[in-house]
Order: sequence, then structure tokens, then C-alpha cells
Amino acid sequence: MKKNLLLGAALLSLTSAYSQSQKLVNTDVTPMDICAAKYGLINANAGETPIVSPLKESGNIPAVLEKPVTNVSWNLLCGSMNVNGMLVSHSRPLQYNPELNAVTFIHRKSATYVTSPVLNSLAQPGIIVAEVSTNWGSSFDSTAIWLDNNQWGRYPQGAIYNPATNTNLAQAYIVGSGPTVSGSNFTGNFYTSKQLNTFNNSPSTAAGSQQFFSFSLSSYPPELAPHGWGRDGFTATDDGLVRSLGIVEGDFQKLASVRAFAVTTGSFNGTSFD
Repeated sequence: MKKNLLLGAALLSLTSAYSQSQKLVNTDVTPMDICAAKYGLINANAGETPIVSPLKESGNIPAVLEKPVTNVSWNLLCGSMNVNGMLVSHSRPLQYNPELNAVTFIHRKSATYVTSPVLNSLAQPGIIVAEVSTNWGSSFDSTAIWLDNNQWGRYPQGAIYNPATNTNLAQAYIVGSGPTVSGSNFTGNFYTSKQLNTFNNSPSTAAGSQQFFSFSLSSYPPELAPHGWGRDGFTATDDGLVRSLGIVEGDFQKLASVRAFAVTTGSFNGTSFD
């Protein structure tokens, strides 16, 4: 499912955070630093000497960092079946994995994306798709990661889990999370994963690759109430774990009494995530 598209639109939030007169100050490099450097989004005014991170000198940040933006082209990356694909700024649908040089973007499917199996019309907006690029956004492959006729995905986020020392995308996994809806009510959270050796319109059939956690689970500690709305942060770290952030709340329909945040940790079991 090839798409010849640019990453630029996905970096819009970064460009809005920096004016052309600002500089990159000395700091630890982040994935967003690398993305910004790659596309020259952080630059100095003409005639001024940019202040760059020492990491540039070691070759970790491309020299294009010093060049001003002269021309930026924008193309559509993907679509969503309604305007609420991404609703809050602290969701993490866009991620970068340096070991694989892969950019990922998790989203609800577009109106023209057809899955297998084809779900009922109410479930269609709740299908979750991952976009993956290994050439800095020149092209993306798409792959379906969550399909459920009864529990519909919302506000998704996610990242790549990469086994230690691996440099082959086909051995890595895309992992995602978000809240679920059934009918007119929010019902729980979805946690999903899929090995990136297959790019198609069907979710993984591996055991545990699609998991639904209902708000009514008896295993939730009563003093905390269930956690929900797993859309508030996502990361895959070098300790081999993935983490999703949700909220602790007394009423998951109105969200009027948020009391805390809850971290859900996923560990790879050889097939999917516990």
C-alpha cells in the first residue's frame, strides 16, 4: 500500500513552535531535533551564525541545520473519517525510531481505506491504521492494526518496538493504544501490536495482538478506579518496554473529575505484548 507522500505536514507542530529568528540551543538531541535538522526547520536569520548543538559536530545532526528554508512542499499524508482523529496535543501519534530510521504515524482510517474483513458502517471510523516511512517521508506504507465490530478505536497513538540490536524493520513491531467507543459510550482501552513484516489491510492474528480492556474489569484497584482514555502519552524505550499514558477518572463519559494519570506498561512476550 505505497503512498508517495512527504512528512512535512506531520511536523507542523514543530514549525509553529519556532520563529525564523530563533536558534537551536545546546541541548540533548531528541527525535524531533533530528527531524527538524533533516528538513532545515530550525534555522538562523540570513547573515547570522546559528548556535548549534555540539552533537552536530559529532555527525549526529545533519549539516542542513545551518541552511535556511528556501522551499517547502506539502502533500497529504493520510485522512481520517471525521475531524476528531486527533483531539488533544499530548497524544503521541508521530514517532521516530533511530535504530531503524523509521517515522511512524498512527491514525483512524480514511474514508477510502477498505479493510479485510470489512466492518459494519458504525465501526468503520474506529479502524486504526499505521503509516511507516524509512526514507524521511518520501513514501509511506500503511498497515491496519485495530479492527473490532463492537469496540471502536478513538484518538490513537503509538510507536515502534524494536528488539535489541535489531536493524531490520521486518523484525520490529508497531504498537498502539487509545480509548474505545461502543454505541454512544466510551467503554475502555485498546492495545494493539503488529509485526512490520506485513503491510496490509488486516490486523495481526497473533495471540494477544488485539486486546480490549473494559472499564468494568474487576482487576482494577477500587481505590484508583479504572484507567481510561489511553491517549495521553506513548513511548518505546531502550529497556524493551512500551508505555501508554491514560487517566484515572470517576466518570469516563464526562471527564469532569480527573484525579491522576496511569501508566500502562507493555512487555514483549515473543508474539505480542503483556
